Amino acid sequence: MSFCLEHTLAVSEFRVNLELAVALSAATDLFFYQRGDKSLVSRVSDPSRKKKYLVVAPDAFFGLSIVGNGKSYFFLEVDLGTETLTRFAEKITAYKQFWKSGKYTDIYSYKHFRVLTIAESGRRLMNLIEATRKAGGKNMFLFTTFSQIEKHSVLGQIWQSPIPGKPINLLE
Repeated sequence: MSFCLEHTLAVSEFRVNLELAVALSAATDLFFYQRGDKSLVSRVSDPSRKKKYLVVAPDAFFGLSIVGNGKSYFFLEVDLGTETLTRFAEKITAYKQFWKSGKYTDIYSYKHFRVLTIAESGRRLMNLIEATRKAGGKNMFLFTTFSQIEKHSVLGQIWQSPIPGKPINLLE
């Protein structure tokens, strides 16, 4: 199977799992879901000045309405282990800059977001978390594996932050 097809299927699999989890939750509503395309791509300045700009190009963007907790917004990154950890750390820097610069708020009118990354293995997950930690990523970034989603739920207590601690769920 080609990488492009495998990646597209993985993003679609996440959406199906998300919609099933939301359907089973009385406390959550998926109020929009946008598959990654050119309309989601943004450029931000590179704080290290090594490049002209960094690119934010998520695989999807969606919003959850959580009873008693308002609305939360998420960018999705599906990682199939094909890019280097250096390139992944650059993505982390780009998302941080997207938020810090205010460009995210200018485009979407929301103040906060989280970036969800799904890895295909536990080993890759740990490497991505460590790369994020080294890039200065904190609670804005959450990680899990496809197997954790399948065993539990997208909304389950399966998401790990670069800051050590117990896994959390997206409703927290």
